[in-house]
Amino acid sequence: MNRHVMARTVLLGLVITGAGTSRAFAAESVGIERAQVNGMDLVAFFHGEWDVESLTADGRTVIGRARTVVSPILDGRALQADYLGLDPGGNVVFRGTTIRTWVPATERFTIHWVVAGQADYTYLIEEYRDGELHAEGHGVDGAGEFLERYRYFDISDTTYSFEGTRSRDGGVTWQPFAKLRATKR
Repeated sequence: MNRHVMARTVLLGLVITGAGTSRAFAAESVGIERAQVNGMDLVAFFHGEWDVESLTADGRTVIGRARTVVSPILDGRALQADYLGLDPGGNVVFRGTTIRTWVPATERFTIHWVVAGQADYTYLIEEYRDGELHAEGHGVDGAGEFLERYRYFDISDTTYSFEGTRSRDGGVTWQPFAKLRATKR
């Protein structure tokens, strides 16, 4: 029996929740769809609106503000996160969006980031481990191609932090590109 037929018949998976506890689920007949929805539970904390502060590398000084609006799409099988960069007056001056979906076969998320009105994009594979989300991938922006890695940490229902680095030399050196702190509205 091939992997897909087996998964559609009965799928038994293990999901690690944000509290670090485990819960097993059995999905019958539509196993892949059920597993996909349950994998999305790992990022349910993202749902809603967030106030985001962009910080200096040491994390002590706020250098910018944004708002993020996150909602389920595709019948709950993916999340869309709209990132809206704000000027000091609160006007939107930057727009980007992320599509995140759980892939049961790999037990990881795929992430697609695009910037409105630009040819920028990033494709990442993200996994949940030890209460954090870690991702690695690649992309392109106005300065050229890059590798990217990041982590979401200090995750709760009302806050999270984010740190991201990029390499433009094939992974030899890495430079911070974002340090964020978010609070749910």
